[in-house]
Amino acid sequence: MIPTDKLLHFLVGIAIVAFLYPISIVASIIALIAIAAGKEVWDFNGNGTPEVMDAIATILGGMILLGWFIIF
Repeated sequence: MIPTDKLLHFLVGIAIVAFLYPISIVASIIALIAIAAGKEVWDFNGNGTPEVMDAIATILGGMILLGWFIIF
């Protein structure tokens, strides 16, 4: 079973790319990585529990959708 936290990160990654892909592929990739990393920096600074797997789940969600858009 996938933890709820990781699923939410995955879905946020999808949302980021879905929103920005029509504007620019490069912008969607940059934003995806920046937001994923930024969230973990935010958590590291005492606002949560930083986990590398959270960032990976966010980026993975976005990259899967990005791949889907590029292929189809």
